[in-house]
Amino acid sequence: MNARFSWLMHTWCVACALAFATPSFAANRTVCLQIQIRDERNGCPTPGTTGAKRACDPSGNYSNFVGVSFELWDKDATAADDDFIGVWVNAINGVGCVTFDWEASRADDGDTTEANPDVYLRLKQEVWGLDPSGPPLRVKDAAGTEVTTVVTWRDQGVPFNLTDCTTGSTCSFGDIHIATHSTTSDIAIRLEMLDSAQRGLELYDPELGTDPIYAWYPVVNNPNGTSCATGLAWTQNDFCLPNGLGDDGDRTTHEFGHVAQMRTFEQNSLNDVIVGGAWSMATNSFETESAATTEGFAAYVGAVAWYDPQNNSVVPFYGGANIEDAALAQATCASNITLPLQAAKTFWDLDDLANEAGTRAGADNDTSSQITLWMLQRWDNFADGTSNRQDRENDNNGVNVRDYMFQAGATHAETLLEHNCLVSQDDN
Repeated sequence: MNARFSWLMHTWCVACALAFATPSFAANRTVCLQIQIRDERNGCPTPGTTGAKRACDPSGNYSNFVGVSFELWDKDATAADDDFIGVWVNAINGVGCVTFDWEASRADDGDTTEANPDVYLRLKQEVWGLDPSGPPLRVKDAAGTEVTTVVTWRDQGVPFNLTDCTTGSTCSFGDIHIATHSTTSDIAIRLEMLDSAQRGLELYDPELGTDPIYAWYPVVNNPNGTSCATGLAWTQNDFCLPNGLGDDGDRTTHEFGHVAQMRTFEQNSLNDVIVGGAWSMATNSFETESAATTEGFAAYVGAVAWYDPQNNSVVPFYGGANIEDAALAQATCASNITLPLQAAKTFWDLDDLANEAGTRAGADNDTSSQITLWMLQRWDNFADGTSNRQDRENDNNGVNVRDYMFQAGATHAETLLEHNCLVSQDDN
């Protein structure tokens, strides 16, 4: 790799459409481009949805691919002689321009004879958030092999090959780079997964360390033999989805939510004792308090990756359930304490701007409004250990929302416990 430009992957320019800046040299060239994916996802807001951060666009449409890594190369007579120019991250809105010094680049490659580059693009199966200190997210196949295959437009001709991009010029590709028009191939689903999970990176990347996160697809069982039938996060670096669910936008961000919580705990597991081996967002999916909290938080992440909690009119959904609706799942207040649906609502209520009144006896008002990154950081306040209010509390009812409240602060008790009728959760 051309060392002169390898650092560009870690330089974000948040005011630019494409998120990298280069040094100022007299011989700069600028290349403009747009990258999209074929979008057939479900479980995510569509264009025009109030409060959608960045909608998905199914039914035969395409979406800009934000956060994906791409390389620019100079095309020579044979692929073996092609010259690497640099690597960038496609940020902000997926449309924009990058600038590079061709003379310096070709000198690093030992080629000092070609006056102007013939530029083409190679797309990597890798995404980043918008913070250079965060981790990349990459893909693995069912065998656990990292998918390093790039999509290249080297031999696609015009409009995907730029000929003689001259000094001081702006050269634009004549068409949108779309890796595949398929809706069912593994690469099509993996790109949708990457684009979905990238939203989680945008939320949390300053808190997630630097080690890569891997999305596995399509997977039947993880390497330990545990089923991935509905999705699974089994370490702080790995989550999987099975064939047929990779295009489920909020399921991808849900599993990412588990990874994010594990990373704040700095451990490869969560206390998540699920009754009967399965849970749902139904009003009668009674679990343990630990499962309600763990799955409820991931469901909240599954929604907040797509919907803006600071939009006062947003109606967020996860798994088809409205998690802003103040109505309680169960009429008896204490019957709500083991429901993932109610836990998801309580995390959303602590984050969102809209503070609504309670709707039933024993349910007080939503009075708090925090920010999404702050919400994740409260998990980091848990001490290591297996005792009460510690990150590995080893009974079925810990870690629960009540424990989270003690890390967030008692001033948030009305929203976290009383508004959603979780006040009867175990205090031990």
